[in-house]
Amino acid sequence: RVFAALVVMVILALAMGGLIAWRITQSVTQPITRMQLMMTEIATNQDFSRRVPVDRMDEIGLSLAAFNAMLEKIQESSALLKQSESKLAQIIGGCPVPIFVIDAQHRVTHWNRACENLVGVAANRVIGTTHHWMGFYDEARPVLADIVISAEAQGEAALERHYAGSYQRSPLMAGAYEAEGFYPHM
Repeated sequence: RVFAALVVMVILALAMGGLIAWRITQSVTQPITRMQLMMTEIATNQDFSRRVPVDRMDEIGLSLAAFNAMLEKIQESSALLKQSESKLAQIIGGCPVPIFVIDAQHRVTHWNRACENLVGVAANRVIGTTHHWMGFYDEARPVLADIVISAEAQGEAALERHYAGSYQRSPLMAGAYEAEGFYPHM
């Protein structure tokens, strides 16, 4: 009898343990897994309009609500950033001074109409590429903007190599350089 009672108690303890484990999985693990999957999906698709469902207001529910609030702020910031980018593109595009802009990877992000007219290279040929040299040289080589972006790595040695005797530090702007060149095709 004692043995049978002990077996029943062990079986009940195992059943209770299983029930507790199942309940923890349902109440803790699944919502966290759902949030993690949603985070991965949002990061992959860059769709900040998505929200994680909040069905309770315990620690996990509050975490999900905070995550949704963060997504709201990211969505608002993203919209403001797109507006700013659009305004900048309009300003650069409409400027009568030839302007091109490259990013930290030396890819052209802007190439305005005045630049197209001056150098004779259409914006659609260079935007998104590292071929901004096409407007100035017959073969690939760094332009002054490339050297300025890479100045920490290359120092003034690159300026000397490509602009020997024709560059100087800008008297108007700290950290900037000026260079002169002759481009007969312009």
